[in-house]
Amino acid sequence: MPRISDYIVIRDGAFHLSPDEDTPTQRAFHIKVDSNAVRGDTSILSFRMHAHSNPKDLVFDVHIDNHLVFKYPFGINYETCQTVHEVVNRNVLLLVPDLDLLRFTAISGRGTVSISDVVLYFQRDI
Repeated sequence: MPRISDYIVIRDGAFHLSPDEDTPTQRAFHIKVDSNAVRGDTSILSFRMHAHSNPKDLVFDVHIDNHLVFKYPFGINYETCQTVHEVVNRNVLLLVPDLDLLRFTAISGRGTVSISDVVLYFQRDI
């Protein structure tokens, strides 16, 4: 059976996370991938992140279900804007067939991280 690359746009517009009281600390999205997706292979999660509002030791992470997929490697102490492409380990995506939960969480520090352009790339049998 031939195999192709495919993707899902999870979110185009930005959402904002902050560990303070005025902004949500967490945002979650349900991911629906049909049964032709290759469940036992790696996938790629891509998103744009912009740390702003005077960040100080700002830490955030990303989970699919209960699996840590990405954690910024150190506290963010300066304004930065970058794109993240993170390889998701085998068997993390689609542990619950057709429905996974992607969760972004601001953990600690000060400032705001804006996340946008969230895309999940995966392989599909056709």
